[in-house]
Amino acid sequence: DGTVWCWGQNNDGQLGDGSTTTHVDAARVQGLPPVSQVAAGANHTCAITPDGSVWCWGRQEHGELGDGHHPREGRPFPAMVPGVAGAVEIAAGDMHTCVRLRDNTMRCWGGNDQGQLGTGSSATSYLPVAVADLTDVATFTAGFHHTCALKRDASVWCWGENFTCALGAF
Repeated sequence: DGTVWCWGQNNDGQLGDGSTTTHVDAARVQGLPPVSQVAAGANHTCAITPDGSVWCWGRQEHGELGDGHHPREGRPFPAMVPGVAGAVEIAAGDMHTCVRLRDNTMRCWGGNDQGQLGTGSSATSYLPVAVADLTDVATFTAGFHHTCALKRDASVWCWGENFTCALGAF
C-alpha cells in the first residue's frame, strides 16, 4: 500500500515517526506519501514515490537529507528533496545518498570527504549534484564511503574511499 514502517535506533529521527525514541516494534513513518522504494543509511532514511520525487528524514549533519539545510540535529519526519525529479532508484551510504534518474544519470548529496558523491571534489553538498561524466547507468549501490554504478554497456564505475580495495582497485 506504499506505507513505510521502521524500527530500531532512532536518536536522529531516522524512523520518521516524529520522535527520537527507539522502537523495538515497527513504527509507521508519518507525513510520507505512498512510496515505491526505500533506502536506509547509517542514521538517515530516504524513499522514492511513484512520481519520482525523493523524501528523506533522520540525521542531517553531513547533508544526508539533501534539502539544502545543515543543522546538526536530526529531522524526525520526512521532507521532499528539492531539485530531484524522475528518480527511479535510491541508495544510502553512511553520510550520503544517491539516486538514479529516468534518464539514467545520477544525483548524489551529503558527506563527500572521500569523494563518494562523484563530483570530482571532496566538498560536502547539502543539495543534489550530478555525478560527473557518468551516463547510461543501469543500476548502482552506495557503500559506507563509496558508490558504484553498473552502466548499460556492462562496465562498472566506482568512486569514493578505496579502503580494503572497495573500489576494485589495489
